[in-house]
Amino acid sequence: MTKRMAHFDIAKAIGIILMIFGHSLKSDNIIRIFIFTFHIPLFFFISGYFFKAINAELLVKKNFRRLLVPYLFTSLMVIVLSAIYLLISGDHSAVIEKTSSWAVAAIYGSGRTFNSPIPIRPIGAIWFLLALFSAEYLFSTFHQKKWILPIFILLISYIGYSTAKLIWLPFSIQSGMVGIVFMYAGFLFRENSIFDKKIPLPFLILGGLVWFICIKYSRLSLVSCTLKNGFLDVIGAVCAIYFIIHFSIIISRLEILSRIFSYIGRNTLIILCFHLIELNVFPWKLIRGYLSGFDLSATGMFWMVMGIKFLWAFSAVLIVNHIKILRQIFFPENKTYV
Repeated sequence: MTKRMAHFDIAKAIGIILMIFGHSLKSDNIIRIFIFTFHIPLFFFISGYFFKAINAELLVKKNFRRLLVPYLFTSLMVIVLSAIYLLISGDHSAVIEKTSSWAVAAIYGSGRTFNSPIPIRPIGAIWFLLALFSAEYLFSTFHQKKWILPIFILLISYIGYSTAKLIWLPFSIQSGMVGIVFMYAGFLFRENSIFDKKIPLPFLILGGLVWFICIKYSRLSLVSCTLKNGFLDVIGAVCAIYFIIHFSIIISRLEILSRIFSYIGRNTLIILCFHLIELNVFPWKLIRGYLSGFDLSATGMFWMVMGIKFLWAFSAVLIVNHIKILRQIFFPENKTYV
């Protein structure tokens, strides 16, 4: 792997680690707000940076194996493990109700909770795979027509953003429509070799200031197509991504850290999917009840829970990479970039 590719893997590792960390914090926690200013846009950005043109039919087939098969596998695991837990716990009457609600959630593919026109529970973090599927398809449709591409990107993003306030469509389509603007940013950065250029200090300071403003006042959430400050949130996220990737370049020069983070980054898809299983299936009330017996402080409890989450996710990486059938689900072409 080249060092150039390594720092994008490292950036993905930072994104996925912070995602797990952020999901464990309250919505008004400043660290969570900091994380949410860029962590999902980062993955759309990297997808756009490495986007390669292929015809629509081939892209759909490729992304079905690359994105939808892991999505379906993870959803099935949630359904099956939920049923097993209910049977073991003796709550037999709830098996059909709970598993069917998870099945409907998987079919609808929403990352957010909504109750209209009918109540459907969110499937959780893997909404991103559906959103990326639609974003890449839309982007591939017009990306070679450079004269109309910016107009198309802005129009699609605005339609996704505005319609999300009226009705929430299945398969996280609107999240993909808004996320496409970050794909385009990544595409432009590659086309113009931005990471190879030295950016003047005043522009770096301005970018940092915009990011700081977004941390303080913004509420960017692609899962619900929320941009509290409109396009400023998009600019702030792109500025944040620029700094995160440059920080990743620094890490790439440190051999041991580079190897660790690169390995994590190459396996973000596995971590995402098994983190979703943990969020939806783990009996956290029982686990916390057990841990409370160790007389831990609130901080100690938090870090113990985080340790369990990361141990589960990283153990899943090792297991999947050593079981052929599972490895084929997540890496059908032996490629690790999402």
